[in-house]
Amino acid sequence: MRPSERVKVIEWVAAFAAVAYIAALLVAVLP
Repeated sequence: MRPSERVKVIEWVAAFAAVAYIAALLVAVLP
């Protein structure tokens, strides 16, 4: 795996984690 591909994978994982974190916060805030 080239470094550029590894960076792309890390970016996708970070983006997915951020979306999941925001979704969890919204679910926790909603009544």
